[in-house]
Amino acid sequence: MKPFRYHAFDLRQLVSFAEIARTGSFRQAAKTLYVAQPALSRQIKKLETALEVSLFDRAPHRLHLTIEGRELAARLPTLFSQIDRLAETVRSASTGGSGHLRVGFGDVGVLFAELVALPRVRQRIQDKSRHAMLTESLSRTIRVH
Repeated sequence: MKPFRYHAFDLRQLVSFAEIARTGSFRQAAKTLYVAQPALSRQIKKLETALEVSLFDRAPHRLHLTIEGRELAARLPTLFSQIDRLAETVRSASTGGSGHLRVGFGDVGVLFAELVALPRVRQRIQDKSRHAMLTESLSRTIRVH
């Protein structure tokens, strides 16, 4: 894995940018985000400084994304989705709702009887075909997500 390189911008700035890009207006984005327009403008200026690019072409009564702004706007939904999944996974890990379970067994029937007592495993079993479950069982690995 590549070492992380620190960037001098934060998630709030990215969310603010995404909202401006979505609404096409600093004023409307400020309303939606419940922040004063000057504060929102400062956030975007800091983001542009950190990225060393202009994200908007600012003209009187018009606001357009630059090429760099369009690129950032296109990538943010994936980033936000990954952040949501990360938070969900971390929360699930603390309650035992996530992880891998390896089970050794001698009888497939006994294995299923024991596994269906676990709610998330039960759901996973219901989602799989019997053939897929038997194949995984015989290979002695059942993946629980």
